[in-house]
Amino acid sequence: MNVEKIVDRLAQFEAHLKTTKEIPKGMRDMIMANIQQARLNIDDEETLNMFWNTIRGQNKLLKENACSFGSGTAGVVTIPNEATQAQVDAMRGVLIDSFQLVDPLFLRGRGGREFTNGEDFADFVLTPNIKRLNAELSSGVWDGNYPITLKEISSDEEGVEG
Repeated sequence: MNVEKIVDRLAQFEAHLKTTKEIPKGMRDMIMANIQQARLNIDDEETLNMFWNTIRGQNKLLKENACSFGSGTAGVVTIPNEATQAQVDAMRGVLIDSFQLVDPLFLRGRGGREFTNGEDFADFVLTPNIKRLNAELSSGVWDGNYPITLKEISSDEEGVEG
């Protein structure tokens, strides 16, 4: 697999680990350590591929909490409703306009990416959020309305004994 695709998937998996609370802390920490090591070896494609293979194996161990990387095709992510499209359009404009204000270390430090224009930067920020909203809409966690409200969790679901 090429370096750019691995870097994209590392970022996607890291975001998945941060948002999926059902993954045990020990497993999360172990995978995050491998993601960090993979990023440190971004210039050595062979070593990067070895770390990626390890991370993929760890992802499979997560079973129902595993990260789905999809088909791997890049491009525009579809947006489920007009209200979300309006929010994305407004944010895209802000991100593109503010691109020149972003610290270059941030642009280079996020998984080895280097953004050369505001459009790429906006896509990097918006795409994972659109994917998450799509997933929450299709799973019934979110009803597609704004403002977004959080689902209330009972103490039984949290694992707290009553």
